Amino acid sequence: MTKSTLRVIFALAIFKISVFIFNLLIEYTAFYLENTKGVSIGNNINTYLMLFSCTPLLIGFPLYMITIRFKNNKLIPLHKSQPTNQYIIKRLLIIISTGLLISLAFTKSNQIQLNRSDLLNTILFTVILFPIMEELMFRRTLFEVFGNLGPKKYIIISTLLWAFIAHNIPINIIIALIAGFALLGPMYVSTNNTVLVIIFHCLINFIFAVLVPLISNFAVALVALITIIVLGLTIAYFYFCID
Repeated sequence: MTKSTLRVIFALAIFKISVFIFNLLIEYTAFYLENTKGVSIGNNINTYLMLFSCTPLLIGFPLYMITIRFKNNKLIPLHKSQPTNQYIIKRLLIIISTGLLISLAFTKSNQIQLNRSDLLNTILFTVILFPIMEELMFRRTLFEVFGNLGPKKYIIISTLLWAFIAHNIPINIIIALIAGFALLGPMYVSTNNTVLVIIFHCLINFIFAVLVPLISNFAVALVALITIIVLGLTIAYFYFCID
């Protein structure tokens, strides 16, 4: 086991332990305030949830980056450096198709409801900030350590670490495994473009965390998904095809 591998393991351990400790402190503080000051947890649940969301971003992620000593070197893609239009379209279709199939499983009776506060927090953290953090942690930095092992081994290692370290809920782990093996991992290996992978990661999270809970029927889901693919293709076109 190389020093770089040991450093990655240590950095990931620091990330998990620091997040666990600070979340535990938040939890104990919440119970203390409720028992001694009469500050209801239920009335302030959104505040506590936001604090839990901030912990990995403000505590775990900086400690991870410091521990792993990320140098931000310019990396060489293992295959190609510029994705084609067909490549972009195929990946977008994967996201849209997956989102549509999941959407069909949701009806008015079992639909998850998001209020305005939940929606804003979900968009800020789940759709925007977490994808940025996770792609830097589990795709960008790990490529410097495991990229020389070859595409397959790198994708397997980075996807497994991302799925089981960044997620706790079983369904989220499954989605992460599928997205990592079928889409995000191969995309990063092929393009070495962190921004592109972050955009796709944000789209995936938007579909599963925002769009699916908000839809009420197939027609609404279809219209919304068509809108997403049009916007995605537009972004891809201007990002890669305009000089």
